[in-house]
Amino acid sequence: MRRQTSKLLCTLAALVISISVALPVNAGVYTFTQDGYSGGGAITGWFEAIDISGDSQISSFDSEVTDFSLSFFGDFFVDDFTHTFVDLEDLVYDIGSGFIGDGTGGDIEGVASSDLTMDFDYLSGLGQLGVYGGMVWDNSAEQFSFTNNMIVVTDPVAVPVPGAIWLSCSGLVGFWRLRRRKMV
Repeated sequence: MRRQTSKLLCTLAALVISISVALPVNAGVYTFTQDGYSGGGAITGWFEAIDISGDSQISSFDSEVTDFSLSFFGDFFVDDFTHTFVDLEDLVYDIGSGFIGDGTGGDIEGVASSDLTMDFDYLSGLGQLGVYGGMVWDNSAEQFSFTNNMIVVTDPVAVPVPGAIWLSCSGLVGFWRLRRRKMV
């Protein structure tokens, strides 16, 4: 009876450890694009984020965005520009929705960035414009370009936490040694 209980406990422990290793980290690099600007331009970029609050929404208001890059290019009206994390004013994205700018739950979705030294501004989404789509400004040339398209987001592929693998392996070795000690 004792041997069966020990075997059952070891099996359950291995199962729990396996599940914890297989669970994805709710963090990663999200890529995005937005095209259809009136001057022919497009936005591409990425942001690195983790859903700290566990509400299935990435929000820079909750310090969940850890890095950011955005490039605007190919437009007749507005020159090419790039914004980085220091230029990001806010970003809100509902995880798994595939778009920024359509969600109204929690913080209202959108992106805003502004490079004060180069005078380029970018706004997109309901949270920023109050409408779907996006707008870029070249303040020094007093030109703008707009689109009715939302930002299309590609979510990161879920990966296991590397630290959990080492902890899990250590736990398995401990259970194996405990089991061997009881057998001897």
